[in-house]
Amino acid sequence: MTCLRLALAALLLHAGVALAQTPEFPRFEGEIDLGAYMLNTRPARGSGQRGTNAFLFGEIGGALHLDPRLSFHATLHIEPLGRAEPQGGTIGLRREGAYLEALNAEFRPVEGLTLVLGKYVVPFGRGHGDFPGVVALFRAHETYLFNEALGVMARATLPLDAEHGEHVITAAAFTRDRSAFSTLLVGNRRRCCSSNYDRYARNTAADGGPGNTGRLDNYALALDGERIALLPGFTYHAALLSRGQGQDGTARE
Repeated sequence: MTCLRLALAALLLHAGVALAQTPEFPRFEGEIDLGAYMLNTRPARGSGQRGTNAFLFGEIGGALHLDPRLSFHATLHIEPLGRAEPQGGTIGLRREGAYLEALNAEFRPVEGLTLVLGKYVVPFGRGHGDFPGVVALFRAHETYLFNEALGVMARATLPLDAEHGEHVITAAAFTRDRSAFSTLLVGNRRRCCSSNYDRYARNTAADGGPGNTGRLDNYALALDGERIALLPGFTYHAALLSRGQGQDGTARE
């Protein structure tokens, strides 16, 4: 209930900017989807939790298209890295951090097929991008977004007539990113594990958890569809995800 009250009391400022150049190559495309939030927790029971907390949450993304077949993509994610109590006052950007959520290359050898190599968000679930409201936004990112994936991925558009819609199947094999790409660009420099933080200076095996195996033994398979003539406005997403046993003993899920 406390989380619900915090979200309903939030003052939301959202900016979405998309920049796109002409179809000529090479070209750069960028997008900013960044919100400024202010949570007022005056009704909180604990005195340390009362007050106002202001922070940023969202992404800044960019893509460099060298030609119609080859492009490079990067996404910078910005969010609080841990819990901060206002102690009856007002705090701003406390424990704020930024890190690379995606950094990969895309290659399209033929029409309808895209190969991805690098760091990406696992193609499982779309709630973190589609759910409305403040509560759903934060909770979906916490529990419904599988990022920090380093590996390979392929997307193929099924060769169907236009009236049957557009259907894309995606397959991915990955591990949890422990490379230099997982290093925090801004924020907490502590190593795992310390209290009041959800993310540390860099991902390590000590973080544990399913998928943190150091091998490409985590898999995802997804099927997405839209633009179906008989079902205007209808879209669907069906996916399977399997993550290997972590080095801390966490079972495969």
